[in-house]
Amino acid sequence: MQIKFRLPVDDSPDILLVHSPWTSRSQVFVDGAEVRGERRGRVRYFRLRLPDGAAAELQLKNTGIDVLPRGTLVFGDPPKSVAVSLARALAWWEYLLCGLPLLLAPASGIVGGIVGALGAYLNLLVMRSGLAPPLRVLAALGVLLTATVIVISISLIAGGGR
Repeated sequence: MQIKFRLPVDDSPDILLVHSPWTSRSQVFVDGAEVRGERRGRVRYFRLRLPDGAAAELQLKNTGIDVLPRGTLVFGDPPKSVAVSLARALAWWEYLLCGLPLLLAPASGIVGGIVGALGAYLNLLVMRSGLAPPLRVLAALGVLLTATVIVISISLIAGGGR
């Protein structure tokens, strides 16, 4: 997943975030040059230079709720923290669609929970894709239908078709 963004400072350089939602690995490129980062816990730190020459740190924290990390820019003396918008916030209905496969858990136990969690994660990826909203809705409903068919199939096979 590639996201282009700018820092919340004047004359911000072009920044490209290359993020893998499956491994949570992030790479940051400033004006085409890779910036080395270090990881401490769930936060990845990237040291940057602002246009005025001041040192800054871009912090990317995996939230576990979204497939994109949350960005914070720390700079100045004394240090100030400013939120960095990496992408638009998802609407309530997008989160609702993402969570629908989780309803398989109470209906079918552990199998439904595992398949439902995977379906919810896939729906988050769909909602963060570049598809038009109607196509995102159709894709999310397709994930829900597929997850439901998988859970029913596993239940029938495990139950011997009774």
